[in-house]
Amino acid sequence: MIHADSIRYQCVIGEFIRQITPPLGLSGLIQGKFDLCVTTDILLEYAEIIELHMGMEARESVQGTLDNLPNLHLVTSYFRFDLIKKDRDDNKFVDCAIAANADFIISEDKDFNVFEKGRISKS
Repeated sequence: MIHADSIRYQCVIGEFIRQITPPLGLSGLIQGKFDLCVTTDILLEYAEIIELHMGMEARESVQGTLDNLPNLHLVTSYFRFDLIKKDRDDNKFVDCAIAANADFIISEDKDFNVFEKGRISKS
């Protein structure tokens, strides 16, 4: 079992952070328990979701916090791999993970099941 307290790893979170349970939630990120890799597109999606569910003030607060975290890494993805066919919008997370050489993509989205056992399925 991997404990976030004992290892620092890079990841890309496919759902907004509030949906992920500790220690991989927003509090774990703020405490530096892991590094989060994002692209501009991912940050824009996070901002949109926060504002939709919690309002503009919450969005601005979370964005300000994220902007100042030393363990948040802005990644530029120069290639689109298009590995997820069912919901192509999810590819931004995959592309970011590949560009960042991330250890994990954390998501409860079943579209990411194409990566089961470390292999790309043909679905």
